[in-house]
Order: sequence, then structure tokens, then C-alpha cells
Amino acid sequence: MQKQAFSQVEAEFVVAPASAGEVGIYPNHAPMISTIKPGTLRIKQSNDAEEVLIYISGGLLEVQPGVLLCWRTLQCADTI
Repeated sequence: MQKQAFSQVEAEFVVAPASAGEVGIYPNHAPMISTIKPGTLRIKQSNDAEEVLIYISGGLLEVQPGVLLCWRTLQCADTI
């Protein structure tokens, strides 16, 4: 995944560290809003065999027809 692609990606699924526990989001997921605690965001893109791991310091998750993630700080796991 290219760094500039973080603003918008198409994914098979996303796993986020929501405040009530880890949440997996697949296409057509029910609408929801949650805060995100610090942890690892996992993104599985359709064209990649591996998941992309991103550390986020917390933020907000909104699931509507798409997924919107807002975070304070992020860092790719391969740069830690």
C-alpha cells in the first residue's frame, strides 16, 4: 500500500481496535459509530495477499455505505 493511498482505499475487510473491543468490518456492514483506542488497524485489500498493519493512536470510526476512519497519529507497522 502506498502512503498517499491512506486517505482512500478499497478493501475486502478492515479490523479496527474499537473502544468496546476489536471490530471486523466487511462490505455491507451495519452502520455504526465508535471511538478507536490505540492499537493496530488491519486492512486487507482485494489485490494484496497480505494485510496492511497500521498503528493508530486512537480516533473515530464511522461505518455507513463506506468506512470512515479519523485518527490522530498513524504509523505503518513496517516502519516501527
